Amino acid sequence: MRSQLFALSLATLSAAGLWGGTAKAVDPVAESMFQQALTMMQDGDFEKACQTLEASQKLEKKSGTLIVLANCYEHLGRTATAWAQYKEAAAMARSEGRDKHAAKATELARKLESQLTKLRIDAQQLQGGVDLKVTLDGKVVVAGSLGVAFAVDPGHHVIEASAPGRRTWVHEFEIVGASPPTVIAVPLLEEVPEEPANTAPAPVASKPEPEPVVPVVSSDVAGDAGPQAGGPPTWAWVAGGTGVVLLGAATFFFLDASSAGSDLDAQCGSSRNKCPTGYDADADFSREKRGYALGWGLGVAGLVGAGVFVVGLTWSSDDGQATLQPSVAADQRSGFLGVNGTF
Repeated sequence: MRSQLFALSLATLSAAGLWGGTAKAVDPVAESMFQQALTMMQDGDFEKACQTLEASQKLEKKSGTLIVLANCYEHLGRTATAWAQYKEAAAMARSEGRDKHAAKATELARKLESQLTKLRIDAQQLQGGVDLKVTLDGKVVVAGSLGVAFAVDPGHHVIEASAPGRRTWVHEFEIVGASPPTVIAVPLLEEVPEEPANTAPAPVASKPEPEPVVPVVSSDVAGDAGPQAGGPPTWAWVAGGTGVVLLGAATFFFLDASSAGSDLDAQCGSSRNKCPTGYDADADFSREKRGYALGWGLGVAGLVGAGVFVVGLTWSSDDGQATLQPSVAADQRSGFLGVNGTF
């Protein structure tokens, strides 16, 4: 039966000048694919032939190729697709100046109109104040098509409707043969319930431990300079500690000066006037001089610090209030040492 229908189509298209030479493309690849598709249609392989014709049409758009492609889809039972392509081919043929092609494509489209299966999708465009999105077989159905019957190919179809904050609605159905329009009504989509708020009690933050209160004593009353119960005042400890550090530094410089003097005596003799060539006597002499100067200076400062500590040990509140602020300044290069103290 299919072969007989194809033979009839072949005769119709050939008579219209759409089959064979007049439908050939200029592009060699498109022409080759077109010829292969014709052979496939003669062999009854319309599925593969339609795919090959689509590829040829993409390479080079021709009204003749499009009419043959529409005829191929007609043999597959995809009447809506064939009808739409016949109408497109008619418009293309008119733009090409091929009136015969345009007339034939229009005639073939008109013959298919009585065989078309139609679908109407009824849906509320606004679902609770939000836009509704409807798709048919994965393709978006524009808002203007809702509520209007339009041609679809027979067979299995899937409608999907969705909207923000709503559950997606999916409906599968079959359309078989020409009949009154199939009507599918999209229901009001259910709202997606909001997730319940977390009602668990908030964790109770532990009460922070109070920070220890440090009493502040005015320097006009007791201060660091005044006596402290149970021991010397703070300044006495500071002065004593400074004195110990200075005495340690003084010891270091004394030892360094002594070492420099020993090197001079060993190299230049006790008179230090017979120094060997290559020996830097001036460097050791400067080192010896600087070491003794700093040693004596820092030593005296250390003794002063120790003395201040002793004063702090014997400090009595009856002696009045005083402030001792010792300061020490030393210059290693010149050997200068300064000690200042204020009571």
